[in-house]
Amino acid sequence: MSSATPLRRVVRNASPSGTPGRRAPRPSAMTGEDGSSGEEPQTPVGGPVVRPVALVLTLGLLSVSSWAGLVASVEPGPAEPTPPSPVREITALRLDELILLDGALDEACWQSGLWLDDWLLLDGAGRKPSAQTRFKARFDAEAVYLGVIAEEPNMVGLREAWGPARDEPVYNDDCLEVWVDPANRRREAYHLIFSVAGGVWDGRQWETQALDPRAPLGAGPRSTRHEDKAWNGHAQAAFAREADRWTCEVRLPAADFGLSHLVEGSVWGLNLGRERWAAPGGAENSSLTGAFAWPMTAFAALGLGLPPVEVASLNLDSAGVGENEVRFDCRAPRRDLAALDVRLTARDSEERTVRFAVPLEADQPTPVSRAYHLAAAPQAAVTLELLRPESGDVLYRADIARDLSQPVRAYPQANTAFLGADPWTVDLELRIGATSLTRSRLRVEVLSPTGRVRQRRHLQDLRPVMRLNFRPRAIAPPGDWKLRFTVLDGKQELGRAEVPLRLLRPPV
Repeated sequence: MSSATPLRRVVRNASPSGTPGRRAPRPSAMTGEDGSSGEEPQTPVGGPVVRPVALVLTLGLLSVSSWAGLVASVEPGPAEPTPPSPVREITALRLDELILLDGALDEACWQSGLWLDDWLLLDGAGRKPSAQTRFKARFDAEAVYLGVIAEEPNMVGLREAWGPARDEPVYNDDCLEVWVDPANRRREAYHLIFSVAGGVWDGRQWETQALDPRAPLGAGPRSTRHEDKAWNGHAQAAFAREADRWTCEVRLPAADFGLSHLVEGSVWGLNLGRERWAAPGGAENSSLTGAFAWPMTAFAALGLGLPPVEVASLNLDSAGVGENEVRFDCRAPRRDLAALDVRLTARDSEERTVRFAVPLEADQPTPVSRAYHLAAAPQAAVTLELLRPESGDVLYRADIARDLSQPVRAYPQANTAFLGADPWTVDLELRIGATSLTRSRLRVEVLSPTGRVRQRRHLQDLRPVMRLNFRPRAIAPPGDWKLRFTVLDGKQELGRAEVPLRLLRPPV
């Protein structure tokens, strides 16, 4: 897994766990391979809204049938702890001017620095949405500001059913979602939703205790995640529209989060999400991290103030056996560097390091690329470092460690025993250690108690860590079912992992 942490910051990461609460999982609601959804949100006519179920990953095993509610159980025996997730580093530049909150993004502060993109669909596979979203962050003593550009080829299709409502289900309209964790503890956050029609929803979300995976059915809490819908803040948002996009400016006042003022050098946890109902066929939901509220350990780290180096579009996660190329854009926002030294180290059965200089363009991102090779070995790692040329000080470091000894391992994130009468969802994390992620594919199967394959789907575009959350079609009879994950290279089976699913007979 990769991490990228400027040395002036320390971001503590915990293992993601548990099942989502009220609005999670909040991926694109998908029922087909094209990511389209047949579900329509209820409009505010004739009663309360029931939000459509959103699925993190469609495996061809999915439907919106109402089968069995999620309870609890994991793989038998002591499970290896889930490793921390990679944390994206973001910088909020200090403001030296006032922002007129009109959504137009025409102030000078929005014209400098990198637009941060690479948002991901909520399907666990690392796919990018068809309409991308970009943003920048700024701050002054009183507030954090976000500038957002949302590409939208179907502007006439924007959903605005709820209008400028307050604390109503405005997430059923095209909207921007924001999670902020000013304490950066990764277990509680303020959640704000701003719709293009001017609607606002805000609340708090947090985790309390860990669910015992070995607890008997019905014992203890079914969720450790909570939400306070009554919390209200004073955040503001304004939107503007162009022919093929909408833009947004958001102001998040420090006082809402119990802070008298903002201090340069502090770090917040941050995640941004977008619900795009104007997408063909239904909602196309995406976010900065590939998830919504949970797990909070995956939130980005928002640093207030200038780092020595900014890095964007780094592709280190794609490392595999054979020829590779590292690519990224870098920039020195303090304007005190004319060049950087890049040190790239690849470790497999031996260690190889290459160092080269990169001249920087003034206040412009500089694209960098370099080829490297990884030999077949049980363990492999790649480290990228950016150094100050004169002193050799490391200004930025990112690395990825790949365990190639086991092609696939599965870690359930909640129990996997279900009653046979309610809707149920499987929430787990896969770690893929295949020698080539670009060449390998994943076969997912549901096996009946007799060992018969009842459902099957193949996935491409594998990643070292994949969070899966999906709902199999209704299965019967009650008994010990299995989810089987097999990594394939062509027709050759590289390895497999199985997760037990216990379908319990509903009480009479």
